[in-house]
Amino acid sequence: ILFTGKDVGNILRDLEIYSTVKIKDEPDSTGFISSDKTSEEWHTVAFQWTLGQNCNPTDPSCGLQSYSFNAIGQDVVVASFDAQIPGYVLGDFDDLIIEPHSLNFKYGAFLNFVIEKLVLPELAGNGDDGTPPVDSYEKFFGSLLGGGPECLVYNDCCAIFAAEIVTQSGLSWLQSVLQSGCDVLIPLGAQYLRNFLMGLDADTGDTFTIGTPENLPCNLYDIHGNHEIDKMGQENPDELRCHWDVLLKLGSTDVLFDAEWWGIRQQ
Repeated sequence: ILFTGKDVGNILRDLEIYSTVKIKDEPDSTGFISSDKTSEEWHTVAFQWTLGQNCNPTDPSCGLQSYSFNAIGQDVVVASFDAQIPGYVLGDFDDLIIEPHSLNFKYGAFLNFVIEKLVLPELAGNGDDGTPPVDSYEKFFGSLLGGGPECLVYNDCCAIFAAEIVTQSGLSWLQSVLQSGCDVLIPLGAQYLRNFLMGLDADTGDTFTIGTPENLPCNLYDIHGNHEIDKMGQENPDELRCHWDVLLKLGSTDVLFDAEWWGIRQQ
């Protein structure tokens, strides 16, 4: 459980989100790039899940997994932004300021995906022993009450639970009541947890807002000297990456954190 918790903590701190950013035109005479000339499409999330992996967990490639946004219950995020190259009028092409803008990244849906599809199988059974994988709250509650994931084979977890209580108590009339109650409460409890996490993204306005930090523009690299952006920041973590100021709203709570990023010209 400790290692599972550590892995979940790493996922929440160190996840990577991949996007395609397009700058469709040159800046104006002041170095300003308006939002109608930019676009970004955030489409993939990647993170490390090292638990149970036969590799060194300190290796960045150990347990690296990536999923499309659609796989985690999140639509591809499309947005645009205003940007400024502050030294443009003086002939400098070194820095880029991206104004804060909103991304509809559903963090609650991502948390729910991590818990149901990664944490629960590691805690209660991932199917390696031939039993069904415990990859939902319904299966998790059922396996707890039915004595393990074996009851998921015939979906008789509640029947096993009721029979066990009757055996211990001798009150045979309880069996149908207990089984019916179990059959009702498992989906209700599962849906409550799922809705709680999904609800973190609801009714919060701009849930996920990013922009370059004040007084810390992103370094641009014009490798060929032709006034075209070839790189934004450096991929190597020992060099100067660009930074995001990120505002994440979870329910009524505002969470502020710093994130690193870089970009490489594709065409």
